Amino acid sequence: MSDRVLLVIGAIVVTVATAIGGFAVGRITENPRDSEVYQALDDKHLRTVEKRKTAEDELKVAQQQVENILGSVPAREAALEEGQALLTKAQQKMKREQTTLEEATVAVSRRERAVGIVEREIARNTIPGDGVYRVGQDMKPGTYRTSGGTSTPCYWSINADANGADIIQNNIGEGPALVSVSEGQFFETTRCQEWTLQQ
Repeated sequence: MSDRVLLVIGAIVVTVATAIGGFAVGRITENPRDSEVYQALDDKHLRTVEKRKTAEDELKVAQQQVENILGSVPAREAALEEGQALLTKAQQKMKREQTTLEEATVAVSRRERAVGIVEREIARNTIPGDGVYRVGQDMKPGTYRTSGGTSTPCYWSINADANGADIIQNNIGEGPALVSVSEGQFFETTRCQEWTLQQ
């Protein structure tokens, strides 16, 4: 082999060795953390860690809420039972009051009917303080009472006739008066308050 060939081969070897050495040095001295791929992976890892921490925090909050709810369940159940007992008691009281009200309503209705009967009876046994009345036809026989005159003295008379020509008894006064009349007589009253039959 000639010297020229050896020289060329040597030059090629040196060139290749230099290139390989430079590449190796470059690869050795380059920091892999500075690469874009590493930075992208690192950012993704950090986001994942943050998401995980957020999820863990939310889980802790949710667990605490569940524990709080579970812890308050007995108290709520007790309050519910107490409320139910109060409601039952109030319903029983309302039922008793309703029964009392119904009984009172019945009693009032009976009393009203009784009062109505008495009032109608009084009305049938009462005559006005002015007029002439035939006993047994316009008014019942019996004893009547009046509170007296209105603004002037009260006059009354018991007559044997409707014209008042045959007076059996009469009187005039301002105070209360009692008069007893019999069937067939005529009773005349002037400026008096109502006359009511006494029982």
